[in-house]
Amino acid sequence: MRLSYRIIIAIICLIFATAAILSTYSLSVQRELITNQVDKKGQVLTKLLAASVRNHLYSYDFYAIKLLFDTLDQDDDVVSVSLVGADNYIKMHSNIKQLGQDSSYHFKDNDFGDKNIIKERHQEGNTYNYMFFSAVEIDHDRKGFIHIILSDMNYLKLIKSFEKRILILTASVLSAGILAAYLISRQISKPIIQLTEDIQSFMLKRSEIEKNDSDNEISILKRTFKIMMDEIEQSIEYRVKNEKMAVLGNLSSVLAHEVKNPLEPIKGSAEILRLKHPDNQDIVKYSKIIQDEVSGLIAFLDSFLDVSRSSRMQKKKVNINNILNDIQLLLEYTVKKARFRLDLIFAEDLPEIPGDSGMLKQVFLNLILNAIQAKSSEQGFIEITTKFLAPNIFITVKDNGCGIDPAIQKEIFLPFFSTKSEGSGIGLSTSKYIIKQHKGSLNIVSEPGSWTKAIISLPVEKAGICEA
Repeated sequence: MRLSYRIIIAIICLIFATAAILSTYSLSVQRELITNQVDKKGQVLTKLLAASVRNHLYSYDFYAIKLLFDTLDQDDDVVSVSLVGADNYIKMHSNIKQLGQDSSYHFKDNDFGDKNIIKERHQEGNTYNYMFFSAVEIDHDRKGFIHIILSDMNYLKLIKSFEKRILILTASVLSAGILAAYLISRQISKPIIQLTEDIQSFMLKRSEIEKNDSDNEISILKRTFKIMMDEIEQSIEYRVKNEKMAVLGNLSSVLAHEVKNPLEPIKGSAEILRLKHPDNQDIVKYSKIIQDEVSGLIAFLDSFLDVSRSSRMQKKKVNINNILNDIQLLLEYTVKKARFRLDLIFAEDLPEIPGDSGMLKQVFLNLILNAIQAKSSEQGFIEITTKFLAPNIFITVKDNGCGIDPAIQKEIFLPFFSTKSEGSGIGLSTSKYIIKQHKGSLNIVSEPGSWTKAIISLPVEKAGICEA
């Protein structure tokens, strides 16, 4: 439903609800006013008639009493007027047929109270009959009582007339409200509709959303806003990664020139010193330490510089199964020493792919060594499987280690991020970059405290080998 229609419906519902509440309240107030008015009128008439009858009874002027009854009977609100004797028989009534009948009301002297009035109300269909009783006493001797019945029928006619006026007023207000709602909705929705159409046109050109005539402006804005927020988030992540990779590249150049270049002469000098003094055990010992430490530092720098080297990869046809077999032989001693079992499950129909075997070998080494370092039980287990699902091959490296905390899951591929005190934090970032250079993907899923699985996807390019 379009936004303008929603606004119109909302305003109409608000006006209608307000009118209904006001109408109900007004009718309730009218009913209460009628009840109070009938009650006051009944009490006044009953007391006045009782006083007049008492005065005329002194003089036995029954004709005057009859005139009073006839006068009251002319009132449209009066249903009946009667004078009931002390013996509870009707002595005088506006309807002559009721004379001599038992009144069916039997009151004691103390029933009338200080105000000398008794009130009752009985419903008759849609109307109410209000009954009023007042004692007639002469010299403190009760001679009977006056009984007047009033009806609120005439007042109900006024209420119905009032209801009609309210309905007419409500209809007028509702009509004016519809017009106002239409004008207001146009003012509110026009810029939103224009913005929605512009955004939808832009997104349709990019084929990111499908046009749906049943969509309203809010749902379109919601979808496009989500798409834009996702793009902004991806753009920020991409920019952060690029900035870090740029820093890493610059740092690599500095390390290669300022740090690694002097290391070879240091290593060579230590070797010369050891060869010149073979009999001096201290020189031999410390020269060997210097050589070993320099070799370790060079190995670290080589690993660190893999990212910058990956841009100069030499691709040729390689078989992933063969690379993994080579790694199994290379790490045979390391795996046994760490009390791990390394299982390889190969797909027999695995095709060759264009790639740099040295760089891919570095990726698998990083993943396997990470799995060994994450060992959480006495018997470690690593399972590597390969399979072919056109147009990609998939390599899965799964271990039974301690898993990865979900809080750091998104950060594990960032350069220099590591949870190990001795870690450099460049292994996974380098691996992901190498796989990306091969037009593939590297994703890691984990169950904390149970297992971690690295999934690599690499494309099989049938058109030939791409030289980087």
